[in-house]
Amino acid sequence: MKEQVTDPSVGQKCIQINETTFKYWDDNTDPEVIDITTYTPEEQAEFVAPFGHTLEDVDRIYGNSANQIIAECIFEMQYANAI
Repeated sequence: MKEQVTDPSVGQKCIQINETTFKYWDDNTDPEVIDITTYTPEEQAEFVAPFGHTLEDVDRIYGNSANQIIAECIFEMQYANAI
């Protein structure tokens, strides 16, 4: 599992645990493990919407990284208060 910096402005980092589970944290939050399968598609859509996307957009734009982007949106909205 390789640590990836996803937003250097706040020290946000991510580690992919499996295909649908990611650990996110930043300089101001404790690590949170996010398994996107625990969220319904409707809930996932609610988390990506404030960033100007639909789930279809995320799939089309990010392809194989779509699950990570969904998890990042969940982290930022639920734990990091990004918006």
